[in-house]
Amino acid sequence: MKNNQKMFLIQNLDDLSEVSAKFNTREYEILTDAFVVGKLSFGPYDLSIWVFGVKREGENRKLCLRIKEKILENNEWADTATKDGYYHGGGIAEEIVALSSLALHGRFILGPVVRYNDTPQMFSLRYGYIDESLIKGKKEISALSQFFELVKGLRVEYHLKFILAVRLYHQALLIIEDQPDIAYLNLVSSIETLSQDYSFQGEAPSKIDENLANLIKTIENESLRNEIEVSLKEIHVILKRDGRIGKRFVSFIIEYTDDSFWTRDDRPENGKIDPSQFENILKRIYDQRSKYLHTGEPFQKSIYFSPVANAEMDGAIRMMSKGKSWEQKDFIPYPHFFEKLVNHVLLNFLKQNQI
Repeated sequence: MKNNQKMFLIQNLDDLSEVSAKFNTREYEILTDAFVVGKLSFGPYDLSIWVFGVKREGENRKLCLRIKEKILENNEWADTATKDGYYHGGGIAEEIVALSSLALHGRFILGPVVRYNDTPQMFSLRYGYIDESLIKGKKEISALSQFFELVKGLRVEYHLKFILAVRLYHQALLIIEDQPDIAYLNLVSSIETLSQDYSFQGEAPSKIDENLANLIKTIENESLRNEIEVSLKEIHVILKRDGRIGKRFVSFIIEYTDDSFWTRDDRPENGKIDPSQFENILKRIYDQRSKYLHTGEPFQKSIYFSPVANAEMDGAIRMMSKGKSWEQKDFIPYPHFFEKLVNHVLLNFLKQNQI
């Protein structure tokens, strides 16, 4: 396996095996509500209890994670960054916390840096909000009455699917600041819940196989020829059902997105998504989601950070991080844009499917 496909904590172990390797040291606060004892010392990584004392079950305990990480010199990331590089938005600390949660079957939460090169620090891991719109503006509770009337009027056959879609959307809101990649997955799944039965017309034989289409044209009996074409369309829909999930996802969103989404007052001056590119961008979103789930292909790194001036999509020509690079043509929107879109689509679906 290529070095840039290894977990960061393993890469770093390899890098620091060089005697001349230079490194920085960071110490993080770790929170856990599990009953933990002892300590870890694994190469450049140390994890130990920070604050001692008697705790009740479920009460938070503080640990300290100390990491020595190689200093990358001479723009090493930029020189070696490729499209098939490895990056999942976090770093060594995030990997250790996640792996510890798995191994010890407990909740471990990464807190702020508390020391950098043995100098006390106290700066947050968060720099601004990924989805600032969730905390801005007044939320009028009385508006819920009219909303719940719409919920009451939703066609019965959509009740279970709609509430599942809403729950997935809600889960995305809860984690979008700390786990924007997983929030993105939930948002896609929210739409999939409603779009899975979205109807399609079967494709013409010429789109299935050009040679087959030409053979069908040689059939003189018009009735038989038409019957074969209809049958092929139906067979094609069945065979390609799974492959059409992405197409249904795109078409469903387009159908339930109206002009009001593009004419909102809160859209930024710069970094706006052009509606003419909407379909292509939706395809990118679904493709990225599939790659993430099925091959481990990471999201572009910009989705993990607060967007500049509330831009809807990163305007860089290229971006890179730790051996991974992305081209602008492969970018997807920031999470806050897609979250607003899913909100818009869910509300329109509710309004347009009344009894």
